[in-house]
Amino acid sequence: MKKQGYCNSNMPYAVFYNNLSILLGVISFTNKLIPVMKQAGLFKHLYVAAFCLMLSPWMQAFHIVGGELTYECLGGSNYRLSLTVYRDCYSTGAPFDNPAYIFIFSASGTLLNTLSIAMPPGGPQRVDPPTNICLNTLPDVCVETLTYTTILNLPPISGGYTLVYQRYSRNSTIVNIYNPDQTGSSYTTTIPPATLANCNNSPVFNSLPPIVICAGEPLYVDQSATDMDGDSLVYELCAPLIGGSDACPQPGDMFNCNPPGDPAPSPPYSTVNFIPPYSGTNPLGGAPPVTIDPETGLLTGVPTTIGQFVVGICVTEYRNGLPINSIRRDFQFNVTNCQVVQAAVQSNNITPQGDYIITDCGQDFTVDFINTSLGASSYFWTFGDPTVTTDFSSLFNPSYTYPDTGQYVVTLVADSGIPGCIDTATIYVRIYPTLTNNFSYVAVCAYDPVVFTDLSATTYGAINAWSWSFGDGSAAAEQNPNHTYATGGNYTVALSTTTTLGCQLTIQQSVYVAPVPVANFTASPLCINTPVQFTDITSGAPPATWQWNFGDGNTSGSQNPSHIYNTPGTYTVTLNVATAENCIDDWQNTFTIYPQFTANAGTDAEICAGDVAQLQANTDFPWFAYQWSPPDGILSGANTATPQVSPTGSITYTLTIADPNGCAQSDNVTVNVNPLPAVSITGNNIVCLGDDVTLTANTGANITGFTWSGGGVNNTTDAAITVSPADTTAYILTVLDNNGCENADTFTVIVQFPITANAGGTAEFCAGESVQLSASGGVSYQWSPASGLSNTTISNPVATPLNTTQYTVTVSNNCFSDTASVLVTVNPLPVVNAGPDGTINVGENITLNGSAQSSSGGLQYTWTPPDGLDNPTLLTPVAAPLATTVYYLSATDANGCAATDSMRLDVTSIFEVLLPNAFSPNKDGVNDEFGMIRSRGLKELLEFRIYNRWGQLIFETNDFNARWDGNFKGVQQELGVYVFYIRALTFLDNEYVQQGNITLIR
Repeated sequence: MKKQGYCNSNMPYAVFYNNLSILLGVISFTNKLIPVMKQAGLFKHLYVAAFCLMLSPWMQAFHIVGGELTYECLGGSNYRLSLTVYRDCYSTGAPFDNPAYIFIFSASGTLLNTLSIAMPPGGPQRVDPPTNICLNTLPDVCVETLTYTTILNLPPISGGYTLVYQRYSRNSTIVNIYNPDQTGSSYTTTIPPATLANCNNSPVFNSLPPIVICAGEPLYVDQSATDMDGDSLVYELCAPLIGGSDACPQPGDMFNCNPPGDPAPSPPYSTVNFIPPYSGTNPLGGAPPVTIDPETGLLTGVPTTIGQFVVGICVTEYRNGLPINSIRRDFQFNVTNCQVVQAAVQSNNITPQGDYIITDCGQDFTVDFINTSLGASSYFWTFGDPTVTTDFSSLFNPSYTYPDTGQYVVTLVADSGIPGCIDTATIYVRIYPTLTNNFSYVAVCAYDPVVFTDLSATTYGAINAWSWSFGDGSAAAEQNPNHTYATGGNYTVALSTTTTLGCQLTIQQSVYVAPVPVANFTASPLCINTPVQFTDITSGAPPATWQWNFGDGNTSGSQNPSHIYNTPGTYTVTLNVATAENCIDDWQNTFTIYPQFTANAGTDAEICAGDVAQLQANTDFPWFAYQWSPPDGILSGANTATPQVSPTGSITYTLTIADPNGCAQSDNVTVNVNPLPAVSITGNNIVCLGDDVTLTANTGANITGFTWSGGGVNNTTDAAITVSPADTTAYILTVLDNNGCENADTFTVIVQFPITANAGGTAEFCAGESVQLSASGGVSYQWSPASGLSNTTISNPVATPLNTTQYTVTVSNNCFSDTASVLVTVNPLPVVNAGPDGTINVGENITLNGSAQSSSGGLQYTWTPPDGLDNPTLLTPVAAPLATTVYYLSATDANGCAATDSMRLDVTSIFEVLLPNAFSPNKDGVNDEFGMIRSRGLKELLEFRIYNRWGQLIFETNDFNARWDGNFKGVQQELGVYVFYIRALTFLDNEYVQQGNITLIR
């Protein structure tokens, strides 16, 4: 069974439930109401036919301007939730939701609950543009706002809660994001877990966002928020979030989501897609961009681009240095041509209502007004003096003298010059003379407290606040503070006082703080029985007096005294200094005076050259410092009592021993170095196998013994020996002189053996090339014949014979010789001819006439460059280059030998079309058709048109071979002159145009 209903009385629709049709009612687009006849339990599996509900565009119309989601903790896990939505009231689509659906998620993204909040009574409120904006032409902007509230209970859970509202879609006129009419919104806030912030309150914005902003005008918009918990708030421009879709413009709704009642997906959510150069931090564009103060929430800058922009403002609350929640205001800014007019004055304070307060506490009753208005061309002041009727002025910065003390209400009207565009400021002027400021202090040295005494007085009210600035970055709020300066000098001290009537006055004085000295000294040398020189190195203020205590009962009043210590021990020396202003300081230092001592470097030593001697000094003071010099020949222990030395010649070393204070004693020791005896061996170092050689010792005087060794020789008496080694052998001669110094020489006898020559066998290469030969087996080489060789006496000459040649090499080693041969084969090059030069026109081709011959056969061909060739590996390819080209033909034979020849193909650039100037379509077989006889240089016919004398197109083609037969639409055309027009593309991709006349005769 099926019943029909109607949308707007004439759109039938049906609702099906398990094959049961139910009449839901009538949808009225005018009243935006859906009265529904419900059947109990049926909506659990209800499917609404798409025909009608898809005809509800107002549910997803382009209307969202912005919104925000906040909450207040009421205690007992109860929260008051507030959803504020901004809507384009010119939109004929979706109204405010009734109800609005808010989704509650856990920290893990699990949907815990869905809230349904009915539209509050009273309906939406219109947001008017600021009254101080002058609009020559009012932009088509209208925004209305509605705030949904509900109270819900949310017991503490791990990770807290995330609350979400989504709606689709935004206005299509937004210019800074892609596809705004296909982009929805998500408004979220977080209730942190109790472990992070128990019973937290979210920040709440203090004022509505602006709906109109003037292009080119300074922007000062307060977007600050208030946090009931006193948490720190940080502001930033951020990208708004997206939400909802065409399929589900209002998540949670039963009638406009597929499936019905489909909730919002779990967070996090993507941000809107900005069109460069716009971004979340630069949503209005321009340079420099509009910015928000991260501490105050003041939005400033000069927007320059006119349009409609989506802007996000994020406020993050911090507690104990940790972020606990963030809210995001999503709004649509409209930048237009307008002028800001603002009445403003320089004042002491501004009330929450924006009124100004000027408190005058001077010696008279005259107030000088300082005008800080913007965008105005004229001004009108009324000074609120009830005693006269002339208390007004049109000056920019007027002055007015009041008759008595008290409070007066002043009005400033700033007029922009545009009819009806003015701004008014209210100023409360308070006259309370006379407040005087003064203070005294007692001069002291740095590091001592300065006592400040307030001497201020007021005639009206009482002083109830003091603010001190001590000139060194420090401050105080006491009436009579103490302050300690770290350094001396002149400081500008400022005292500001405030009375109970709001009077404020500041006075400055220069306060002198005497600098202090920083005592210090040096002492040297700290040696017993030696005058110790004490030197004052005090910094800071210069001292006027000095007092020394040397720690042994002696004192001095000199600046730089000297003192002798006769007894070893530890002494504490004190220096007291004082400046002329009696600023004092003292410095103590402790010194140890060590006993008298003597250095002993030990006995002299004698060594052979290259030997090592160990020196031995006295070790009575092992904790003292030892130093040997010069460093020549010292191998180790230069800072010990027992260094090891190996000098190259006789040398005297000096030992210096110093105590920890640098008191030193010295002694010398001499090391005598005897030279080694001279020794060398003479004899023939190369022998043939089986020959003898005599080795003879050459030495100096005072030699007491010879010792030969090596190669089985054991002779300790003779100065010459004869040996016959069977292989290369090293012989050693050791000699000893009368100083006991020993030296040796080594002599190597090289034995030459019979050899075998090797020349490598064969070598092969192409004519004109070369090959490097290689022989081995000996010491010297001799090649023959010499023709074609780079060198005949080396083992590896380069061979470049003109013909195949066999080379022989004789190899020797001064005792024996041998010969070897190598055959060098020279392969001839192929004969190549690239053919004659030629000429073609662009677009034409020619066959290249190349030829090649080789006695070895197996020829392969390559033409370069390959441009314009049909096949560069053929001997006779077809060439059709677009520019003059030199082609090279290379041929390689079976031996890998190659030769190259070239030819030049000139390419002309002639572009023409040859046509007759008359034709006679009389079917006599002669000139019956008109067309192109020939074309050159053209690769594509773009247009070939023929017009009659009236400008009528009677023939058209893009085929080079097409012809006109003199007919148009089957009718023979009359005799006369016709115009043709040709447009073609050349082979060089340039456009060719030709036009002219053709005569038709019969």
